[in-house]
Amino acid sequence: MAAPQEALSPKEQLRTARNNYLECLNLSSSAQVLIISDEQLPRDSKLDPNITVRRALASSLEEGIRRKGNNTQIIHFSQSAQEADFYDATKLALKELNELNATEDSDTVVVFLANDLPGRTGMYKAVNEFGEGKTVKMAGSLGFTTGDLRVLSELDSEKILALQEASANFDRFFENHPKGSFEITTQNPSGDELKLTVDYDTTMAPVNTELGILDGIHEEPLSTYPNIKYINIPGGEKFCSPYPFKNTDGRFSADRISFLVKNGMIKGVEVDHAVEIKNLNKSQTELIEIIRSGQMVPLSEFGLGLYSLIGQKTYPDSSLLSREKSGPHLGAGHMVADSPEQKEADELAANFHHTDFVLDKPVITLSDPQEPEKRKQFYPPLNG
Repeated sequence: MAAPQEALSPKEQLRTARNNYLECLNLSSSAQVLIISDEQLPRDSKLDPNITVRRALASSLEEGIRRKGNNTQIIHFSQSAQEADFYDATKLALKELNELNATEDSDTVVVFLANDLPGRTGMYKAVNEFGEGKTVKMAGSLGFTTGDLRVLSELDSEKILALQEASANFDRFFENHPKGSFEITTQNPSGDELKLTVDYDTTMAPVNTELGILDGIHEEPLSTYPNIKYINIPGGEKFCSPYPFKNTDGRFSADRISFLVKNGMIKGVEVDHAVEIKNLNKSQTELIEIIRSGQMVPLSEFGLGLYSLIGQKTYPDSSLLSREKSGPHLGAGHMVADSPEQKEADELAANFHHTDFVLDKPVITLSDPQEPEKRKQFYPPLNG
């Protein structure tokens, strides 16, 4: 396996990340690509470095796509853009791209490389409408940061292959153990061990694979927009909904935050004094505030980031987009994976959508109903 490219300059990181991103898009010769990014501002404006990175990568992607001979367009939105602004501009851009293509059955790919822009639901609506009678692929790099750029610059074809192999190993595991109960042991900042029990049943709530590649296999429908097949870039995880989710009980520590779960609902939270709330992901902060207000939110995802298994690092300036790929994580809110309990869980989550937290020093063991007297270590895998 290639060593991490520690010595890459920012310019080299950008170029390599762009090339790896294009590999992930896996564009056909007739594909048309719409890129959506942050607002363009004057060069002398003082910008957040993460905005600068997103805009630079979006521009570099546009150039690389044109060099490949594909039609592409890029549009920019500010933080204040409304849902109608997103809808109108996206609809127009897709119409213009379609008119440039000689064939009506060309693949359409949308790349969202921007911050958590409140009005972006208008973009999803426009893309979903455009995809009526066909499927539009979307690559999402929500809140992409300088740390994510470094991760993506290191995710070359060799590491993508390693991700696929790690994913296949877990596929075989779940084939042999289609249902069971995980005991998740984590360690809080004080050194105390916390234990959480999570049941799963792949015959009812299957394990999904998200490797960050538009390969025609692992894309997933995007929530309430069935005409959109979605991946994250960077990608690299397996995930499922706990089933039955109300069997989830106990405590766990993630991102130096301790959570109490009862009957599948997160009902308590303790934030370590060293954690700066302002540095958390926006949705993480929102969840903490909701729990502190006395409301409860369902624990709705069990995730397995694959990076630690292939030697891929994440960095202090990486966003949750990359950090959740580092290892096991748990999600709260609406269910993002198939489950017959999805409607019930989503109603319990109400207006809170979803967020994830990366587990602190996790060790996971399995109780298999076929061998209830034995516990098997699931993570870290004993075979490496």
